Amino acid sequence: MTKPEEASEYIGDMLGEEYQTVHRLAIHAISRNFYLFHNLMDELIKKEYLNSNYRYEMWHLLNRNYQQFSSGQKQNVLKLILNITATDDEGNIHEGATAYNKAIWLAAIKNHGKEEARLYHENIGIAKTEPDHPDFSNYMSAGWVVHESPIPIEKLQSLSIEELVEVLKTYKDPGGFREPGIEGLAKTFKQIVKTSPLKFYNKLIRFFELDLAYVYEIIEAYGDLWTERAQLPWDDIWPYLLDFCSAVIKQDRFGNIENTKRREHFVANRYWIVSGIGRLLKAGTKSDDHAFSEGYLQKSEDIIAFLLKNEKGNEYKIDSDAVSISINSPRGHCLEALINLTLRSCRLSDKKNNKDHSEVWAHFQPLYDTELARADIQKPEYEFATLITNYLPNFLYMSRDWVLGNLGRIFDQGHCLKWLCAMQGYAYVGTVYQEVYQYLKENGDFIKALDDENIKDQVENKIIQNIAVAYISGFEKYSDENSLISVLVSRKVYKELNHLIWFIWTLRKKNDENLRNKVYELWPKILEVVDVDIKEGRRMASQLCLWSIFVDQVDDERRNLLLAIAPYADEAHNSYKLLESIADISQTQPFEAHTIWMKMLESTCPDYPEEAVRQILTNLASKGPEGLRKARAAVSEYLKSGNERPATWLREIKKES
Repeated sequence: MTKPEEASEYIGDMLGEEYQTVHRLAIHAISRNFYLFHNLMDELIKKEYLNSNYRYEMWHLLNRNYQQFSSGQKQNVLKLILNITATDDEGNIHEGATAYNKAIWLAAIKNHGKEEARLYHENIGIAKTEPDHPDFSNYMSAGWVVHESPIPIEKLQSLSIEELVEVLKTYKDPGGFREPGIEGLAKTFKQIVKTSPLKFYNKLIRFFELDLAYVYEIIEAYGDLWTERAQLPWDDIWPYLLDFCSAVIKQDRFGNIENTKRREHFVANRYWIVSGIGRLLKAGTKSDDHAFSEGYLQKSEDIIAFLLKNEKGNEYKIDSDAVSISINSPRGHCLEALINLTLRSCRLSDKKNNKDHSEVWAHFQPLYDTELARADIQKPEYEFATLITNYLPNFLYMSRDWVLGNLGRIFDQGHCLKWLCAMQGYAYVGTVYQEVYQYLKENGDFIKALDDENIKDQVENKIIQNIAVAYISGFEKYSDENSLISVLVSRKVYKELNHLIWFIWTLRKKNDENLRNKVYELWPKILEVVDVDIKEGRRMASQLCLWSIFVDQVDDERRNLLLAIAPYADEAHNSYKLLESIADISQTQPFEAHTIWMKMLESTCPDYPEEAVRQILTNLASKGPEGLRKARAAVSEYLKSGNERPATWLREIKKES
């Protein structure tokens, strides 16, 4: 994006169009480039955007960017979600459907706060199910759809196990759309299993030859119960559940091509089963405080190894969202199960062997060696190439030596698609590891990624963030000839520098002297490459107003930095932040604050936030006649632009004093 300021205006105009398709494109753009368009977010936190027509785009926007919302925006989002209702044909509120619709949106933000997580679990408890991922909206009609069973639930519940198996086995689906059929019957069967899990668990093997639609719902039913932490004798249930999964996947029919085809109704095929088992085993090992018995680890490993040996990978293209494909594909679900199983085994070994899990890693390493090689075969698979970097912190814990020894194969520049997948996976890692960073720096991966037209914005942003963290942490020095922070500045790519400025601003902490000193070093270097004769340069000068928050004391150097950017504060809507900083400075240096304020008023006269303007005027007025003269001079600039509000505030301040 070479003209971000024009893009922001354009996206804002798109939201004002009458067509929903245009709105959806705008929302997608905001989601993928939030740091550029975050000022438009208030336009989207409205009831009309939290409906099924915008579900895909809005869900992903919230999921990707909610953590960066202001506290007020987060409160407004929650308020909108909690006001969602669903009614039946007679206008009565449907409790289950209401909770389900709320859970759809809460699922997007549940990992970004304790309250969000609590509300999500509360609503799925009411709905009795977790919502489908929004990507499924492409396959399903919008809204709450009740799939009616052709056989009443009461009738099914009254049957013995043998009778129920026979009924399900002999049922013939009529094939009518939205009519009672196999989809409704399968969902009802799941409900019966969830309601009476102790009736079924030791007889599951009797169901393994049924239609995969029913097999899948058994796996999902017990998976739901486990996730919901239902109080059940799980030590008794898990061996039967694992035997059932093993029996299902080792049937001759499971490999039939017919079982891979998408079905006429929205019911399970083989891929659903593989994903369901992967999710189940991942859930069973993910958390130490809620994991199945250590005695079942080997059986779980056998199931995962069998699936990985026989399950092919999804198709990846040069422009694919590799992470999304990998975490949602059947093979990806199995790999995540393997990773979590290995992590669980390592943690158990650490407890027994004084933090030594080398034997556990030695046991699992051949599986990972095989997976690493699968991207290099004639028909390559890229799930692991993506997930190994996505789970980089976990792999470094399991075996730092193995990871560092394989960095050349993991970030393989000789294999374009494999490398792109690895870089996309790396973009989700929240920690910068010096050894990995040094490798990617010295081998040119970072700069290559910034220049690669196939790299997505999220990857570019993560690279810039890596460079910023390395600089702030001290293993990148601006003065070094080959430092990436100096390269980033010298490239003069406004999009990159805008993100660098914004990201460093997000790291602000009170009394962080190291960060403040790094900002003071970098600030003039960026100003040197800012060309205020072009709009992009003025917009970047405006972006630098975010850094005014780091100024706690104005001296000659800091004054010059602030004066250089003050005239451009409103070019990218950053006058609000600069005014807040000027108000803070005015607490101890009101005349210095006035100098910066007057420089800003040469080009724009913002009066919001009102509290900041009032504070500056109050602090000036407290300094006697000279302070009042300076306050009147500022107010005069507002009056020239036709704004009388600051003059009114000054009169009120004088009366109060």
